[in-house]
Amino acid sequence: MKLAVPGHGPPTAHPAEAFARERGYLESLLQAVRRELSEGKSLQDAMLHVGAGEASGWLLWQDVHPRNVARAYEELEWEK
Repeated sequence: MKLAVPGHGPPTAHPAEAFARERGYLESLLQAVRRELSEGKSLQDAMLHVGAGEASGWLLWQDVHPRNVARAYEELEWEK
């Protein structure tokens, strides 16, 4: 049996399942940041609104999520 050993969480024989939640978060982050940009919102607005209801489901949200929003915003603001 092969196992995937993630940086967080238990080892698993089903890596696709283990990564599904994180993939969903990242896809949601990108969609929400694109929406904020299309509406002409500032980075500060995006940091307040993107993912606002998801905080309780993640550890270290307050430390990590704002940086994720800022990084996505900076990368996507040049998309056209």
